[in-house]
Parts: sequence; structure tokens; C-alpha cells
Amino acid sequence: MTRVTDHRLEIPEAVKREVRVRCGFGCVHCGAPAYHYDHIQGIAVTGHEPDAITLLCPNIHNEKSVGRVTVRQVEAWNADPINKRRGQSAPHQLYFDDPNFFVEVGTLRFTLAARGGERIKAISVDGGIVLGFRVSDGGVLFDLNVRDADNR
Repeated sequence: MTRVTDHRLEIPEAVKREVRVRCGFGCVHCGAPAYHYDHIQGIAVTGHEPDAITLLCPNIHNEKSVGRVTVRQVEAWNADPINKRRGQSAPHQLYFDDPNFFVEVGTLRFTLAARGGERIKAISVDGGIVLGFRVSDGGVLFDLNVRDADNR
């Protein structure tokens, strides 16, 4: 079912997932994992066609909205997303004011209380951290190690 949000039709979840995978889960220009969905030519032109939607960080999305980034530039970045080239996304600061927090992964919920410098292994495989956290300089650092079937 398609919902109306802010006078526009919401992008279907299946389309969002296709776009996220194609774009490498981040802004196609800088790799930031915090992004907006951008209809490159405009929603009125393409609707929710997955190949006509890309991911842009809030800064680049704003630059495009005010005309300082061109559609042609976005199309070029979309054709070769930086995260796909690098194999990883750009770092992104997470803001917390308490070292006590919880993480939900699917139906699992981890409640954690971290002390400065301590590394918490939320999920580990063969002793290696798959999902972990640590507190450093008042911030929570997030570690994630995802591998394919060939352990790459």
C-alpha cells in the first residue's frame, strides 16, 4: 500500500531497498550513511522508478535543491557510487548522552551499559566481533563486520 506523506507518495519499501543496495548504502557522492532518497529528474518525471532514484546526504541533497549541484553531476555519481568503489561507507558520528543504551537487530534486543574504553561484543563469531560497541571520549563507537559466504 502506498501512503501519502507531505503531499507526496511514499516510496515503496521494496524500491527503497533496491536503491540502497545499488547505491552502496550511502550518499553516492561522499558515502555518508545518513541520506535522503532523491528523485534525480524529479518525482513528476519518473515516479518511483528505482533506477531514477539515488541516495544523497542531506548536504548534497540541499545543494541540488538550491541548484548548486546539477542533475548531470548526480547522474554521474549515481552511475559510480563511492561506497561501491571503496567497499565501505564514510564514518558518521552517532550522538549519545548516556553510555547505557539498547540495540535492536531484527527481533533481538541488546541492552548495554558501557564503561569508557570497554569493548562490548554484542555478536561475535569465532571470537571476532561481528557487532560491537565501545565508549570513547564520551561517544559510543559502533563496530560492524559483515562477510559473505566466502568470508570476504
